[in-house]
Parts: sequence; C-alpha cells; structure tokens
Amino acid sequence: MMLFQANQGSGDAAAGLLVIGAVFLGGLFFYFLPSIVAVASSHPQTAAIVLLNLFLGWTFVGWVIALVWAVMNYDKPAIQTTQQPVVQSPRAADYNYKKI
Repeated sequence: MMLFQANQGSGDAAAGLLVIGAVFLGGLFFYFLPSIVAVASSHPQTAAIVLLNLFLGWTFVGWVIALVWAVMNYDKPAIQTTQQPVVQSPRAADYNYKKI
C-alpha cells in the first residue's frame, strides 16, 4: 500500500510542476504581449517598447502604456515618385519657328 501512495504522490508532483510551468509560460507571454505585438507589426520603435515593457511592465500602468504604444497606428513613410511637369516659358511658346 505504501508503494502505491509513493507512486501516486510523484505523479501528482509531476502534474503540479506541469501546471506551474504552463502558468509561468502563460504569464511570460501575457507580460511580454506588448513586445510581441510590436515585433509582429514591425513597429518603428520596437526597441523602446521592449525596454519599457521589460523595465516598467511589472507596473500595470507601464504595461498598459507599452501595449497602447505597440498597437497605435503609425504612418509608414510612403515612397513617392514625383515627376515635375515640363513647363515652357510663355515667350518660347509664342515663337513661330520657320524652316529656312
């Protein structure tokens, strides 16, 4: 009877460690959620968001600020090619060129 209880106890300990490990990993994921969002969206200020999340994420206010900053829309600079129209001066347009 004693052997059965020892095996049962070690099984419970292993299950408990598994649950603790899952809760720990879930907590890490939740804690670094602002950083994950910033990296996934290629935010231009990802490094600053990660540092804010790392050092002030333990405070609720720091975590919320990091999350809001990570999900904020930012304007990606669009590559614009502009062509200047060719404009003739008014005098050049008035000339009538004749072939000689």
